[in-house]
Amino acid sequence: MDAKPHWNEIQQVVDAAMNSVHHVTMATVNPDGPPHLTPIGSLMLFEACRGVYCEVFPHRFAANLDRDPRVSIMAVNNGFGFWLKSLFKGKFATLPGVRLTGRAGKRRRGTPEELQRWQKRVKHTRRLKGHALLWKDIAWVRDIHFDTFEPTYMGRMTQELQSRLAPHKKG
Repeated sequence: MDAKPHWNEIQQVVDAAMNSVHHVTMATVNPDGPPHLTPIGSLMLFEACRGVYCEVFPHRFAANLDRDPRVSIMAVNNGFGFWLKSLFKGKFATLPGVRLTGRAGKRRRGTPEELQRWQKRVKHTRRLKGHALLWKDIAWVRDIHFDTFEPTYMGRMTQELQSRLAPHKKG
C-alpha cells in the first residue's frame, strides 16, 4: 500500500513501538542475498514518508545500505496496556504494527533539529555513565524515504482495521 495517505497512522504505530520496546527492526540486504536484521532505536519520522535514524553502531547495516539502499522496517506496539485492552475488548483500536519499505540516502551530518530531537528522546538517561558512552557524540544520520507500507493484521482482532484500510475499488 502507498504509505503517504496513511502517514499519520503509520507515525502513531512507530511512535508506540519506540515507546514500548525502544527500537524498530530494520532490514537490509547482505551482499550474498539474505536479509540482515538490526534493532535501531533512533528512528525518527518526519513529514510525509521521510524518516531519519542516527548511524553509529551498525557497521554491516551501513555497508549494506551503501551498496543497496533498500530498507524494510518492522514496528510493533508491544505496550502491555495496549495489548491487555485489545485482548479484553477482542479487537485492536489501532494497528498493532506496520512494515515499511523504502530507500535510504547517503550518510550525512545530522541537522541541529534532528540531533536535538534524538537527545530529547534519551534525555532520561543523561546522568548515567552509559549515556555518554553510547550517545554523547552522535553526529551522523541517514534519511529514509518510505514508499509502501503493510499493516500487521491479526485475524479477527484486526478485521475492522483491515476493512477500513483496504484499498477501495473504483467503479
